[in-house]
Amino acid sequence: MSWPTFFLCLVVSELFINSVFALFYIAVPGSIANVPGRSFVDAFFFSIETLATVAMATWCLQRGMDM
Repeated sequence: MSWPTFFLCLVVSELFINSVFALFYIAVPGSIANVPGRSFVDAFFFSIETLATVAMATWCLQRGMDM
């Protein structure tokens, strides 16, 4: 596998994984604190932050959610 192909696979898999997690966050209303509505862009951004361990102090998972 060439380097460009490797990096393309890496980027595509990262986008796919973050999209799946974003859909999970959207499926549970109110699962992300301090985020109004159910925006895919916000959920996708939160997924990237969470998987990259880049924490934003005002965005977090909601506590006490009934599952």
